Parts: sequence; structure tokens; C-alpha cells
Amino acid sequence: MSDQISALKQRWLTAKSDAAKAVEKERQLREELFYLVFNETPEILQKNKKFGLRGKIPVYRTIDEAVYEASLANLRNKGIPDHLVRYKPSLNTRVLKSLPHHQLALLSDCITERHGLISLELI
Repeated sequence: MSDQISALKQRWLTAKSDAAKAVEKERQLREELFYLVFNETPEILQKNKKFGLRGKIPVYRTIDEAVYEASLANLRNKGIPDHLVRYKPSLNTRVLKSLPHHQLALLSDCITERHGLISLELI
């Protein structure tokens, strides 16, 4: 059994290394092809029918809450609407895990759990 685990562990490590190299190579080629075909950094979807490609560079925007809160009065005076920034409820898992079972049961209808990918690491 120990030999089987060692062999499987080695195969996993090799596959993990190969996958990381392949992902990086694919990213490099995708980026090179994108800039060669589109010659710009579009945030909106771009199509190039000649080469049969569609490209997009998403832009993820975040807000610095401290700066926003400090600027809020001035922004309101300048006509910036309050609904520009949406606040989403965020679960504090540390507090959640510390709740007794009877309190957790009260939250069962409003919390959805979804398992992520299994991870392994060498120790």
C-alpha cells in the first residue's frame, strides 16, 4: 500500500507540474494572439471574423471603502448618487463556526454551502 501511495503521489506531482507549465504556456500564447489580432485592450467584447476570434479583457473594479466613506459627503454634494456603490452581505465564517448548534440551525435557510475543489499540498 505504501508503494502504491508513493507512486500515485509521484504521478500526481508530475501531472501537477505539467499542468502548471501548460496553463502558463496557454496564457502566454492567448495573450500574444489577442494583442496581435486586436491591437488594443478592449473592455467590451471584440470580434474578428477574419480570424474567427472573439476577445475581451475584463476590468474588475473595486472601491476603497475608507476613501469612499471619507469622500461621501463631498460626492453627494457633487451629485454622485448613493446607489453608485452596492454593499453585499458578507458572512463572517469565524463567528459562524463559533455559534452553538441551535443557533446554526436558525441560519440554515439563509446560508448556502457549496464545496470547492479538493486541494492537496505537500507537508
